[in-house]
Amino acid sequence: MSWVLFAVLAACAPEDSNEREVGGTNPPGETNSDTDDSSTPECTPVDYYLDADHDGFGAGDLLSACDPVDAADVDGDCDDANADVHPDQTDGCNGVDDDCDLDLDEDGTTAEYFLDADGDGFGDAEAPTVEGCGLISGYAAVAGDCDDGNGAVSPGVDEDWTDGIDDNCDGVLEIETPVDVAEARGNSWDAPTADRTKLRIFGVYEAGAAKHEVAVTHDVPEAVILVLASYDPVNWIVTETYPGTIQRIIMSGPGAGSVSGPKDVPVDTYVGGMAWGYAYDFDDAGARTIIEKAEDLTGVPMTSFHGNYNPRSFTISPGVEWMDTSAYPDCSKKLTGKTGGVPDIGALDPTACADVLENEHICVTGQNKTITAFGLDSGASCTAATTPNSFMDSRAPSIMWSDEWVYACTGEDGMLQRASLITGDVEKTFLYCTGVASLDGQLYVFDFSSSAFGSDVPVYDTWENAQCGAPTFYADGTSNSRIAIHGGVLYSTWHSTDEFEWQVLGGTESGAVTFEDYDGWIWGIDVTDDAWLVAITEDGISSYDLDGKLLGTVESPYAEYGLGCTVQ
Repeated sequence: MSWVLFAVLAACAPEDSNEREVGGTNPPGETNSDTDDSSTPECTPVDYYLDADHDGFGAGDLLSACDPVDAADVDGDCDDANADVHPDQTDGCNGVDDDCDLDLDEDGTTAEYFLDADGDGFGDAEAPTVEGCGLISGYAAVAGDCDDGNGAVSPGVDEDWTDGIDDNCDGVLEIETPVDVAEARGNSWDAPTADRTKLRIFGVYEAGAAKHEVAVTHDVPEAVILVLASYDPVNWIVTETYPGTIQRIIMSGPGAGSVSGPKDVPVDTYVGGMAWGYAYDFDDAGARTIIEKAEDLTGVPMTSFHGNYNPRSFTISPGVEWMDTSAYPDCSKKLTGKTGGVPDIGALDPTACADVLENEHICVTGQNKTITAFGLDSGASCTAATTPNSFMDSRAPSIMWSDEWVYACTGEDGMLQRASLITGDVEKTFLYCTGVASLDGQLYVFDFSSSAFGSDVPVYDTWENAQCGAPTFYADGTSNSRIAIHGGVLYSTWHSTDEFEWQVLGGTESGAVTFEDYDGWIWGIDVTDDAWLVAITEDGISSYDLDGKLLGTVESPYAEYGLGCTVQ
């Protein structure tokens, strides 16, 4: 037992008397190298909050460390990933709690928002608004939408000038308006049409400006097709006040012309020869050709026709009122009327024409707007009527007097018209002619430019039938330009001659008679019931019998054209 105890004690004894226990007390002046920290400062931990976004405010639990990083002394940051969010921040109007006080946008400035029912980004200024700090669903920050039920309508979109809608809300809506074309001359046409796109036609003979240019300015808020027709080559310069209003440009002429128009506007050219022909007056036959071809090509009815012989420009501006088209026929209505009669001397003013009415043989003739009555027996004259526009001229000097009306073909291949000796009012047809005569109250309408001996001439029972081109039958024609009918015989002369010709209508008999002591210009003829052939000559108004013998001449103080005569 003693031996075992000795062994245990020996095993526990230190190996070296100089070894000391760890942590024991060292003698003065000695140190323990295992615990020597004389080169490291003492650690003083600090408290802090983690500040990941370095905005001076931390978030989360309070931490402690000697040398903390991403640290802030104070907490309260409600979004430590956003340096713009912290308690010292001003709370803006952005839907974010910028100052971390659990209130949103209390320091922000609110704005007015407009109901945007169609979601096009523009609100209705007339609808109730809301105040908000930031855009609100269903509302827009700007107003100006003039149709908040149509998402295709709002400021800034391209205007469609064919839909009758103010697409871009600029207050300019396509309008149905008459136009004013200050440079137009002669007879025009300007009447409303049902189609939204307008067909406006301009006719010239030649350009009046240098370089063969004619400027056309379209200053009307409407969709329009422009037709530009000329006799000579013209360089058309076309502009528009309202972008997109001109849908198409059609040029017709003999060639070598051009069109400069708005970008992307299609231009069709019909050139060569006379193309569609030309006209600068609505009442000329050429105008009807251009109108018919333009309507057939576009499928749009004509709205207006304006012309000028040699303009420098046309400016198309909104007008005040549509033209009075009552002088022209409405051929959509049922044709009614009565056959014409004989000249009515009662239509002459009994006071102004008192001296004329004392004559047995009385004729009417005229120039431009004035219709004059002459007494062939005394030479007395008076103004019988004054028409609003030019009614007779030298290019169509064959007229006819029936009832109160004087009938004439106005202008070069112009429209058949009639003027009242009582009122001066004018009625028109869509017939183009160079002469007109009457037999048994029926109207014989001649066009010597296309007629020849024996060719068909349309005959109309009534004026209404003539207005709409509904002839009853066709009769013999003539290539002469001065015509009259009496007793079933057609009398005619050329413009410069020493004779007149005759032919039985519907028969084969014909012949020619020489004027006694005359060979020169003739500006109109007629035959009276007592067989006087009356002619306007260079000497005045001369009367002959049907054998050509001169019966007498009265002087005319005017250059008169056409004759319609009667015997009382």
